Amino acid sequence: MKKILVIKASSRLGMKYFPHGSNVLNIGVEDGPEAILDQRFLQELTSRVHDVDVVDFVFSKPENTTDENYYEIVARESNELAEIIAERIASGDYAGVINLGGDHGVAFATTLGIIRGQKGKRIGVIDFDSHGDIHLKNTSPSGNFHGMWVRPFFGDFDEESIRRITDVSIQPNQFLYIGNLLLEGEEERFIQEENIQVIDSRMISINEESMLPKITHFCKNFDSIHITFDIDVYKKDIVSATGTPNPDGFEADMIEKCLKTIVDSGKLFSLDVVEVNPQKANAEGTITTAQAVIEKCIPGFVG
Repeated sequence: MKKILVIKASSRLGMKYFPHGSNVLNIGVEDGPEAILDQRFLQELTSRVHDVDVVDFVFSKPENTTDENYYEIVARESNELAEIIAERIASGDYAGVINLGGDHGVAFATTLGIIRGQKGKRIGVIDFDSHGDIHLKNTSPSGNFHGMWVRPFFGDFDEESIRRITDVSIQPNQFLYIGNLLLEGEEERFIQEENIQVIDSRMISINEESMLPKITHFCKNFDSIHITFDIDVYKKDIVSATGTPNPDGFEADMIEKCLKTIVDSGKLFSLDVVEVNPQKANAEGTITTAQAVIEKCIPGFVG
């Protein structure tokens, strides 16, 4: 039986500066992977998938970078993690990949490695999130890479160190957002102009029966699906121990239906779960919710 590769990507590197509209750094998010993959959950995961290969990867702390070398360090360390993932996948020994972050900026490395490691396959990316994370460097209101990580895959990113290592691309029809997106102007413009698909709860509440077939149709177009799951996609009263909780996030049953539809497609190969901060208040509920997301996806890895 093939193994599951589990990455513990300890990172706050995507958040060097204050988040837009906030004067609080999300200190503690780098401890999210350890909190999610506690001993109990690791044992449960192992009992479900039998063979789990855990890899620890620790990113530099943002306070140990300068304004001048910040993006160079993000690029170098993201490329290192991407190569680890790509080499493991290319070996053919793995049935799937689970990446635990860290700030959402780690998904740049994961997505890079997932696409590199599956050469010749058409890969769809589904981003559960309350934010677009699709800024250019020069349009970002904060300067934090975690708000830009999606954009390099669409080409012409305006930071050479990041552009240099982005040797794979994503077409607009390969990317699907699920979540009530809180967007800045440039993000909204780009998503609309590129016709990137977005499924939000307003669409679901109007016609749930049309929403799930949209996800099914999206999955059918690809050989492999990568989910990148920011825990802040949930409503704030469900998940609060995260960087930017969303009062208008998704209800739990909406998320469950979406995940089940993806799993039922038979295409799921990889999953990020990010932005859990165990140092924040009410962290236990947020950690448990993150573990539940993984549990709902496990049938997609084990068949």
